[in-house]
Amino acid sequence: MSGKSLLPSKSEQDSLSLSAKQMAWSNFQIVGGSLLGLGSACCLLEEIVWFCVGHVKEVGGQAAATLFFVGLLVGSILVVRNEWTKRKALKEARQEQLVLRLAKNEPNNALTISSISLNCAISLAEALEVANRLTKRGVCTVDVSDSGDMLYCFPSLLKKNIPQLGIDTLSEQIERVSDS
Repeated sequence: MSGKSLLPSKSEQDSLSLSAKQMAWSNFQIVGGSLLGLGSACCLLEEIVWFCVGHVKEVGGQAAATLFFVGLLVGSILVVRNEWTKRKALKEARQEQLVLRLAKNEPNNALTISSISLNCAISLAEALEVANRLTKRGVCTVDVSDSGDMLYCFPSLLKKNIPQLGIDTLSEQIERVSDS
């Protein structure tokens, strides 16, 4: 492998990560949504218990309160689920970018699961997931080496398949556009 760094440039990191404000807001939504859901569930349970025990003075009011707490519970679940989905998508995008950068720097543009895991600082299971995602999307193909290792080949990254525009990286393209 060549001596180039696998770490993304500053502008590439920014495009694949949340800012401190975004992360704080995301954390607030997850914690707040979880607490709201927990509180709603407790109140909903209390309403159900009061109804079952027979301590109901006004059925309409209790039904309205029950519907309100159900709405809060469902809303909080949706907020938390949405935030976790966003975080998972960002994590997957970062991992894919690291694997593609690693493959680009390999002489034959082929990687094994163990090389992905080692060089991208992810577990073997995560490396396999990333490689399988890229294979399903048609970014890489699977081949078997002479020694029996599974090789994930990235033919689109071969030097002859990449049009040379005089610009090496995405960060240089972004800098060039921002300078003009």
